Amino acid sequence: MTKGPVRTRTGPFGFLPDAAEIGVASDVSGDLALGVLSPFLGGWYYGGLLRGIARSAAQEGATVVALQTLDAGTEQVEMRNPPDPGYPIAWEHVAGFIVIINAVSPRYLAAVQDAGKPIVIVSHEIPGLDCPVVLPDNRTGIREAVAHLVGHGHRRIAFAGYLGAKDVKQRYDAYREALVEHGLPVDPALLFPLDDNQMSSGEAAARAIVGAGMPATAVIAGTDANAIGLLETLAASGYRVPDDLAVVGFDDVRGASYTLPRLTTVNHPVDGIGRKAVATLVQRIRGEATPTGRIFVPTSLVVRESCGCPAATRPSGGWRRTAATTSASACTCRRPSASSTRSAWSCCAVTRRIRGGCGGWRVRPRGPAAWGCGATGTSPTRCWTWSARTSGTSRPSRGRPRCRSACSRRPI
Repeated sequence: MTKGPVRTRTGPFGFLPDAAEIGVASDVSGDLALGVLSPFLGGWYYGGLLRGIARSAAQEGATVVALQTLDAGTEQVEMRNPPDPGYPIAWEHVAGFIVIINAVSPRYLAAVQDAGKPIVIVSHEIPGLDCPVVLPDNRTGIREAVAHLVGHGHRRIAFAGYLGAKDVKQRYDAYREALVEHGLPVDPALLFPLDDNQMSSGEAAARAIVGAGMPATAVIAGTDANAIGLLETLAASGYRVPDDLAVVGFDDVRGASYTLPRLTTVNHPVDGIGRKAVATLVQRIRGEATPTGRIFVPTSLVVRESCGCPAATRPSGGWRRTAATTSASACTCRRPSASSTRSAWSCCAVTRRIRGGCGGWRVRPRGPAAWGCGATGTSPTRCWTWSARTSGTSRPSRGRPRCRSACSRRPI
């Protein structure tokens, strides 16, 4: 293994030549060595955790010995049965271990504890093991996401995720709790269980939602990868996000800000989780008092456009209604603020956006039958314009048109 702050082995329990892939400097070392057991070492999640661990360890003057316990390409379903190497791995070289998810079996971790090595677990709780567990605050993040969607007027909010992952199961439980808090029913038909946390499962979720007749107006995905798969498949099927279905993810991966529309998501602070795990482990190694239960790292909602908000252009003062026009080609409407009700919008006149005159957008009418309306006309008749509150002047804003017509109104 090479000299430096991160000494890595990859799997299972084999060698990795260097830590360049995880973006960690290699010019700091120390007498204190911290072990990290992780199913994998690369990628956004595991690599992000390891970056936070390595940077925090460097500040403590410590070296990190990281071991990958699973072979590359191991399927997520196979992670349900973590490996048990059957013999000590690096015990003589480290003062304690950070264990990411279920990198090794509970029996192996019990043996580590019996040998006097302190343990901190990340994002996974093991019954009967008395040690700190550092977790993202999944519940607060999801509750904030549900409240935000309810503020947009959504009453039928679905959840799509892999419930075999404990983080995602906590998010689903928080979603159910949040619905009840807002007086909304918990409808089993709005749960779309997935096979894993990857994009392909998000694609399957989109097909299932479409196949069920679009029973929801919004969906929360268990991970951003699921959400991105949803976005792409909905677009390929001719559906518009957020017009036909608002989408919210969880993680805030780098790609979330490059989707079309950009993905509203809950920030998953993997770097902060790694740092907190190091701080807790070092305290235990030094004999300082530390909690033995759950340690939550805060999450936060990152608002972009996939939920219906014009995140990039919306002023701090919000939007207000300033005028109305009867010209369909002149509609330059902006969705109202989260405090406004979406049920005030008409359900039948608006179709997909196309580039054209009138501030960059015009509308192409489509038949009301597709929207379940009783009107016979297909042309929008009235459209509100929204402008900024900040300067007192009326500045029509480009955005998604929302037009009124003679058909009956319903929440969308």
